Amino acid sequence: MGPIPSISEEEVRVALHEMATNKAVGPDEIPVEVWKMLNDTGVKFITGVFNAVLSEGIQMNGGEATLFSLSPLLFNLVMDYLTREIQHPPPWDILYADDIVLIRKTPEELQQSLDLWRNSLEAAGLRISREKTVYMHCSFGDNDDQAQAHIQLQGTPLPIVTQCKYLGSIISHDGSIDADISSRINTGWIKWRELTGVLCDKRMPVPIKGKVYKAAVRPAMLYGSECWPLKKQQEDRLHSAEMKMLRWAGGVTRLDHIRNTHVRGSFRVAPVYEKIMEGRLRWYGHVNRRSPNHMTRKVLDMETQPRGRGRPRLTWLGLVHRKYEAVGPDKSDDPGSFELETEIKESRPQIMGKRFLSAWAE
Repeated sequence: MGPIPSISEEEVRVALHEMATNKAVGPDEIPVEVWKMLNDTGVKFITGVFNAVLSEGIQMNGGEATLFSLSPLLFNLVMDYLTREIQHPPPWDILYADDIVLIRKTPEELQQSLDLWRNSLEAAGLRISREKTVYMHCSFGDNDDQAQAHIQLQGTPLPIVTQCKYLGSIISHDGSIDADISSRINTGWIKWRELTGVLCDKRMPVPIKGKVYKAAVRPAMLYGSECWPLKKQQEDRLHSAEMKMLRWAGGVTRLDHIRNTHVRGSFRVAPVYEKIMEGRLRWYGHVNRRSPNHMTRKVLDMETQPRGRGRPRLTWLGLVHRKYEAVGPDKSDDPGSFELETEIKESRPQIMGKRFLSAWAE
C-alpha cells in the first residue's frame, strides 16, 4: 500500500481558505478565524501536527480516533487514501470524516463491502466500532423479502434498527420524516430553554426576543428542513411548536384572545411553513446549478417507484414543482434566488393584552 505522503503547507493553506467562518468549534474550542489570523504561523503549526499524526499514528481512545478541530480534513485525506480502491461512487458510499454509510442493493453485497472496509481500515491501525455500527433495511423498495437478513462484523451480528441518525438527521427505514421532525422540535425546545433568560425576561424588548429566536432557536428546529416533503399534519406540528415558544416568550396565553398573526408580527417572525418553503426553493436552485455528476443531482434524478392504487405518495420534488409553478413566470427563472414575500402583520401593543403590553413597554 505504501506510506501516506506528507501534507504540504500549501494544502493546509488552501483548506483554511475554503473553511467557512462563524461555525461551531471543534474539541479544542479554537474557532477557524483564529487559525486564519495567524497566517503563516498557524499554517506551519497545523502542518506540523498533521505530519506528526501521520508519522506516529492516530491515537485511539476507546476505539475512536481523537484529533483536533481540523480532524474532518485529516480524516478525509486518510480515508480516501486507505479506501480509494474499494469506494463506490456516491450515493452508494457516503463519507464524512469517521461517519461512513454503505448502501447496497442486497445484504450479500453489503456484507462483502463491509468486510472489505474492515480489512482495509484495520490493517492501517483504525478500528470500526462494534457498538455504534448498525444495519437498517429500507422497506420502501422491492426488497421486503430481505428484511430478515443479518449482517455481521467479524462474527459480531450488527443490531437491526428502523431509524438511524446521520449528521444530525433521523433516517427512517420506510422513508418517512416523522421521527426527524420530532427530533428537530425537541432540539428547538432545548435551545429555547437555554435562552429563557433572554426570551422570558420582561425587561427585554419584544423585537430583540424575535431576533434571538430567529438567530438561535428556529435554525436549530429547521435544520435539514430543505429536504423535507412536508405534509399538512407535519406543518401543523411545527407551527404549533413555534407558536407555543413565541406565546410563552411574550407572556401571552390563549385566554388573552390574541391572534397568532399578531403575535408573529410583534416578534417580526414569518410563519414557519413559509420559511421552510423558501429554503426548499433555494436548495432546489442550488442543486440545479450543480454539475450532472454531483451526488445531489444524481439523487434528484433518481426514478421513483411506480404508482400503485390510491393517492400517490407526496414527494419532495412534487412539492417544489407545485410551488415553483405557483410563483409565476416572472419569478420562476431562478428558483434559487427566490424569496417568499411574507406579509407580517405588526400588531399594536394595545391589542396584545395587558401582560404582553407590559413586556412591550419595558
